[in-house]
Amino acid sequence: VRTRAAEALGEIKDSQAVAALIQALNDEDSDVRYSAANALGEIKDTQTVAALIQALNHEDYYVRRIAAEALGKIKDTQTVAALIQALNHQYSDVRSRAAYALGEIKDSQAVAALIQALNDEDSHVRSRAADALGEIKDTQAVAALIQALNHEDYYVRYSAANALGEIKDTQAVAALIQALNDEDSHVRRIAAEALGKIKDTQAVAALIQALNHEDSDVRTRAAYALGEIGSSEILPRMWEVRLAGVGVAKDVISKIQERSKFYNHEIFHSLSIGEATKTESKTMKYQDFQILVDNNNKIRASSGQGDVWGEFRLEMNEIELALELIESKQTNDKLLKRLGNQLYQALFPNQINARFHATMAGAQANEDSVRLRLIFQSPQLAALPWEFLYDVETNIFLGNNTQTVLSRYIDVPLQKRDIIAANLPLKVLLVISSPTDLATLDTTGEVTLIQSALKKHIEAGKIELDLIQEATVRNINQKLREKAYNIFHFIGHGVFENNKGYIALEDTNKKAKLLDDEGFANFFLGDRSLGLVMLNSCQGAEVSEHQIFAGIAPNLVRREIPAVVAMQYSIRDTTAKLFADEFYRTLALGYPVDAAMQKTRNAISQEVGLDKRDFATPVLYMRAPDGII
Repeated sequence: VRTRAAEALGEIKDSQAVAALIQALNDEDSDVRYSAANALGEIKDTQTVAALIQALNHEDYYVRRIAAEALGKIKDTQTVAALIQALNHQYSDVRSRAAYALGEIKDSQAVAALIQALNDEDSHVRSRAADALGEIKDTQAVAALIQALNHEDYYVRYSAANALGEIKDTQAVAALIQALNDEDSHVRRIAAEALGKIKDTQAVAALIQALNHEDSDVRTRAAYALGEIGSSEILPRMWEVRLAGVGVAKDVISKIQERSKFYNHEIFHSLSIGEATKTESKTMKYQDFQILVDNNNKIRASSGQGDVWGEFRLEMNEIELALELIESKQTNDKLLKRLGNQLYQALFPNQINARFHATMAGAQANEDSVRLRLIFQSPQLAALPWEFLYDVETNIFLGNNTQTVLSRYIDVPLQKRDIIAANLPLKVLLVISSPTDLATLDTTGEVTLIQSALKKHIEAGKIELDLIQEATVRNINQKLREKAYNIFHFIGHGVFENNKGYIALEDTNKKAKLLDDEGFANFFLGDRSLGLVMLNSCQGAEVSEHQIFAGIAPNLVRREIPAVVAMQYSIRDTTAKLFADEFYRTLALGYPVDAAMQKTRNAISQEVGLDKRDFATPVLYMRAPDGII
């Protein structure tokens, strides 16, 4: 009861609760202390600063951690001073959280102290300090971050390179060019990405050389960086590189042509160009690898080599903290890799792991990809973020590896004529529902975001976008009868009532009209053109809404919708725009939906980084075995 009361006071955000919450920081129950500290951060009242500073010395690790985070939310001058002092705290977790909070506040007063923290004895503190300097974006930090590129700890070098990319100061270009040859692959990749963000032509020659790097990720990111930096003057050189067999040069050419406004998409992707350069991709071929985990924790892995069995073992208490940190956006690549590896070890025990690697090796030998389909009979297991699966042996997140396409597969009976492939242009119906009795949506902002993301594809005739902003059942049915849409993209609220999730449409009085998965699926009964439903909570939606949509999505697939995409976490506007751009563009190129999703996750990881949850946020549920929608 006390825990729930503290949580409720944090939601109410009334300063009258401050005194009681400060007292609750010393409650005998750890959950109450944790919720009280979190609530004080939500209230953001300067009265709480002194108590939170004192809580930095609390014996409870969680209270110390949340107190530092709460100070970061308050963003008061007194808070900045306290957090700077906390960078010298006896506990490394306090120093780390203080650095993170200073990055959130983005006050240049903290720069000198954070530069000193780059030499902290704890590697996590050092990397958080570099991250914070990148968030503050003050050029005073450039020299220290350049020096940090030579630190013995690869994670500090990685964070320093990332921070220099965020600051975008050309002083860093020479050092980042050197970092393209760092001994650690993560540092090499982020250095290429940082050069793309700085956009200085000094880096062009080095990035062209990096297109031949043995690390495919470095090649890809160098290509992306050249696409950002390069002018049309380097196109002849890029064609030479491409004709020499360097496939990623194609991406550079495409990006520069598109930006230079003399780009012909059809000619660039035509078969004749592919035959001339002999570098175009062959028709995509896949080897299937399906994993089913039943309600008795038995695993069956099926592939062309037959079935193997294993036992699913996962200690939930070992991953709970990681899941909480991901939910609150407090991540780094070590945390995500650790969680991803724990999930991988549980899902790929010895024999299954060996069979999977054998399948991967066979696919690579035949220039195929692997279609990895996951089936979970337990809702509890299905709710875990499997898109973070990380294979230590190959140092790869399976969710963004373009040689592996990952989806949650819903194994339902399917006739061959049930799904017909879409023809261009892709017809997208965007439905935004904002009932007046639920939290107000920024409908203009949501429409602008999607329209902006798809603008060039609409102008190129690849996509048709229609809009419904009064999301009544009648309006939706009428629109669906007017045109055979391929994609139904819904932005709005999810509601949880009576132990069941609902999608909130609008009635004639603009109040919420709740539809469960069955009622929502009725819109599409007998519609053979519709291949995909997108479920997006609005920007800033409650965490529970994302969970509701993630729970409704597989049920929609069971009700004969070929594929459904839902976001398992909230995403920033920039990531949402990138997702819409990459995903719909790749679908319009004729990729199967799971391959399009994989390439989109990969693009997000390149743009946002593998240290943030964004790349694993989109979840694909499908029943189309070949991904064709």
